[in-house]
Amino acid sequence: MNTESPRDSAVNRDHLNRFRTKPASLRELIWSFLSTTPDLMQELERCCQRRDQENAKNLLHTLTGAALSTGATSLAERCRHLACDWERSSSPTALSLQTLQAEVENTQNALRHFMDELAEGETSLVPAARPITLLLVEDNASARALVRLVLENDRFAILEATNGREALALAERESPDLAIVDLNLGPPGPESPSGFNLLQRLRERMPAIVLTVDQRPESIRRAAAAGAWGYLLKSSDLHNLSATVEIVLARSRDLRGKKPETEALDLATGWLMATYRLDQPAARRALVHLANEKRCTTSEIAQEILESHQLHSALGRFIAERVHASAREEG
Repeated sequence: MNTESPRDSAVNRDHLNRFRTKPASLRELIWSFLSTTPDLMQELERCCQRRDQENAKNLLHTLTGAALSTGATSLAERCRHLACDWERSSSPTALSLQTLQAEVENTQNALRHFMDELAEGETSLVPAARPITLLLVEDNASARALVRLVLENDRFAILEATNGREALALAERESPDLAIVDLNLGPPGPESPSGFNLLQRLRERMPAIVLTVDQRPESIRRAAAAGAWGYLLKSSDLHNLSATVEIVLARSRDLRGKKPETEALDLATGWLMATYRLDQPAARRALVHLANEKRCTTSEIAQEILESHQLHSALGRFIAERVHASAREEG
């Protein structure tokens, strides 16, 4: 017989227990969820009353990320299902909002109960000097807190930005080693670029990894074209994040000392891996096959791929910035 209460089943306690050695940071993660979800739900209700589907979808995206950060996987699934349902219907029902609110309240109660069990202090001291600086660009407080729990240690220091404008300012002032970027950063503006545009602005300064709930193949391709070195989906454990950061940092350091033709080969390989979801050996075999067909070297094929990719990226930026702008002015 299952005696687990709805309160206890609302969150994955194994996920939270992983961070018990950092009780102060874990408390901050939980408090981020508790303090931000009431405002999120109120704004979501207002969007539904106005039938503002675009902002409602963005709010559900934010709530999904917050839920995954705290191990509330059932709430995250509820948000995803609602987003799909609302895309098919112009007017979400009051019942669907009530069901979501009940799920949020169960999650809040479970997190409060867990927080009451936590010890007051940290069990280990964090060294002051940290050699590697990461720029975390994420507008959701719970998601930022989870990334800190996973990555912040004696090896990494984390700078935080909630939008594109803050990220660009930190990149200019602090020169981070790597950026972790969410694609959904709220409404974009001339001084505060969106996730994809931000990747383009950061690509000359540092490597970047995307961390998002967006699973669409189109978004993966756009991120790769914008300069992302990796694309990770948000989950309650982020088990691949630390390894991905280490791999990208190692590749970045390695490329700094390589010859241009070797760098082109590695960049083209990475682009093929990201775009077509290949492993490295398969991407290299594809380059060799193309080189044999065209009777040239793999380095020449790699350079041709990169030039074509850069041309398409430049054309896409021109269309987005000039052609669409002209169409709006004429309209």
